[in-house]
Amino acid sequence: MHAGTIIVLDKAGKNPGAGMRRGTVILVKKPAHITATFKSNGNLKIQFLRLLFTQLSNMGKEFSIFKKFGPEAHRFSGDLARNGKGEILILQTLDLNKVA
Repeated sequence: MHAGTIIVLDKAGKNPGAGMRRGTVILVKKPAHITATFKSNGNLKIQFLRLLFTQLSNMGKEFSIFKKFGPEAHRFSGDLARNGKGEILILQTLDLNKVA
């Protein structure tokens, strides 16, 4: 991947993001394996995700799945073998019982 954003709503393939230079891969489900050339940055609140998912969920019923995701994600930066300017974000679902 050279740049851009990809959202994977189901299971990702083997080594997601391997070889990417820049860009973002957003995963709904935790992959079985992330290559060692990605560095974990921990759980973060990324407010851009809230804006992105609000816009996507307003596009129609087929995009309503995005209402269950908020700004929290586990971030991995990499691919360190290819400049390390990309990222993988593994989403955390909102606990709708806690949302006011």
